[in-house]
Amino acid sequence: MLGQFIAASIVIFYGDMYIHDIFIPFLPDNQILSTIVTYGWIIGVTNAINLIDGLDGLATSVTILVATFFTVVAVGTESAVVPITCATVGALLGFLLFNVHPASVFMGDTGSLALGGFVASTAYESVQNLRCRRCADR
Repeated sequence: MLGQFIAASIVIFYGDMYIHDIFIPFLPDNQILSTIVTYGWIIGVTNAINLIDGLDGLATSVTILVATFFTVVAVGTESAVVPITCATVGALLGFLLFNVHPASVFMGDTGSLALGGFVASTAYESVQNLRCRRCADR
């Protein structure tokens, strides 16, 4: 858990990635609450992908669907994450060949935690790109 907290801290503070749109009436500054919610988001999604890695090919299949969706959204918004999401889908499709029942190659905690971090950070970037395009259209 300490390693996940450190990794989330790197993403939040060095990547300047935290959820900005938390609004509580009569509170002037919500950056602390935003940072706490962002920690919960990154660590929660990372652990969710790690927990579904119990069956052969389950975490891989779910992440392929999620990454394909992110690719479609990134192409539609002309985002810079298109190469990353396409590469992830391709790598997971190649890995899935050897990870279906009976699996000959296993992902392990390192792979599933990395996929969880990918899903959490790509979801954030997709929302940011949608918000930026919506504001630019006004």
